[in-house]
Formats: sequence, C-alpha cells, structure tokens
Amino acid sequence: MTKFISKTVQCIALAGLLAGATGCHHFCPENKSAGIPIILCQPNLQEITLTTNGCPQSATFRVEVLPKKNLRFAWFKIDATKPGSPGVLQCNKTGYLTSTLQIENVSLDNNNELYYCEIAHETYGELGDVFTRTRLAHLKVYPSLRSMSSTQVSSNPLQSVGQGTNLCFTGKFAATLPFPKDNTGQKFMPQGATSCELKVTQVGSSLPLTTGEFGVRWTTPTVISPITGKPDTGCTDPISLDPNKRSFTVKHTNDAHIFVVYLKPANPPQIGTQFELTVEWK
Repeated sequence: MTKFISKTVQCIALAGLLAGATGCHHFCPENKSAGIPIILCQPNLQEITLTTNGCPQSATFRVEVLPKKNLRFAWFKIDATKPGSPGVLQCNKTGYLTSTLQIENVSLDNNNELYYCEIAHETYGELGDVFTRTRLAHLKVYPSLRSMSSTQVSSNPLQSVGQGTNLCFTGKFAATLPFPKDNTGQKFMPQGATSCELKVTQVGSSLPLTTGEFGVRWTTPTVISPITGKPDTGCTDPISLDPNKRSFTVKHTNDAHIFVVYLKPANPPQIGTQFELTVEWK
C-alpha cells in the first residue's frame, strides 16, 4: 500500500514538471477568440513597514498575463476613504502602462489604498473595449516601531476671550485655542498610536493646567464621518486619572489630527498670553 502511494505521488509531480516545461495552459477558446487577456498571476497584498531612519521605500504590484505580447496595461487606484468610487489612473507612477506598478516613497498616507490593473489586447480595439480587470490589491503601511510613542509640542497666543459652551464638557469656557494655529501648519500625526494624552501649559509657568481648567476636542480633517458628512471629531475622555492630562482613544491611527483647547479658569488670561500644547501619542 505504501509503495503504491509513493508511485502515485511521483507520477503527479512528474506530470506537473512536464506541464511547466512545455508551457501548457488551458483556458476557454471563446475568451481567446474574443481577444480577452487571460490572467495567470494576480497582484497581491503589499505590506510596508516604515524605517526609523526615514529611508524611502517602495511597493510593487505585478500581473502576469497571456498572451505575452501586444498587450496594453493601465493601473488604477481606489481611495480607501471613498469606497465605491471609481479608480484613478496612476499616470504619475512608475510602470503604470506595464505589467508592473511601483509606488515610490511610500508613507502612512498610502495606507489602505487599493490598486487594480486593466489589460487589453492591442489588436482588439482601444483599452476599455475588450479588457480583463485584475482583483483589487491592498497596500498596507505600518509605522516604524520607534514612532509608536512620540511627543509633539505646539504653542499659540490667546487671541480672544468670550463665554461659550461645548458638548465635550459641562459648564462654560472662557476662551478657545486652536492647535495648530488657525488650523494651518503641520498637523499632529499619531503614526499608528492607539491612545493620546494632552497637556496644556501657560508659557512661563512651571505648572501645567489641571483638567478642571481645560477641555479638548479633536478633529481629523481628511476623514469624513458617514453620519455628519463632515470631518470626524470627538472629545477627550470626561474622566482622567492624571490631574494635568486629558486623554482619548485614537480612532484614526494614521490620519492627521488638529485640536481645539477650551480654557475654563474662573479668571481667563489676557489676550496674547502664550499657551503650549503637548501631545503624547502612545
């Protein structure tokens, strides 16, 4: 019994080698006569982990097709934040009209992008008339291990004082401070962090404000909420274990954040007073 099984396995292996050596492929003749390219190898998931030294990295998608000649290729990208949207032709990428597409200088902005290729035979009309489309291939980008815990500091002078209310906390606030200033400049990047702690200090003071003196609202300008149709936003946790820090769980771990600090002291500081926001990603 054992000898019979051994011979069977050897025959199967030999048959596979012969098929590979002769280049034998089987597909329906109707597709061949219609000029529809046959995909032998689909583009696969690409996973990139960023380096701590900032060296540029690239991701490569490829497709293998029969016949080997007289083919036209076009690669497309689908925005992961807009599911169902049409693909965008990647005419600015290396190899977008070949069987291999290369995404250079990959960053966290490329995370969750989807790519596919359309292939047509040159002798059967323009691309889009008779073509074959590959499956969607995912690009996953992970932050470097060193960037999982980082601190960003930004300063801003108090520009106005006035009473107001906010859904993030109870009671009235005396002033607001946007970070970065006027929502311009470099945003705050979590780089894969899943939690965030925020501390506010008046410049020149050795003591940070207590959580009873300020509240914070976060916003991700590039992530649109499906409920409101506006940039997603939220509040820091109502209860903090640290008397000087507000915290929240990061929903969008690879997207830029901006913050608005609401000052709540009984005697608000004067206009022009400098405040510093320390953002710690963990």
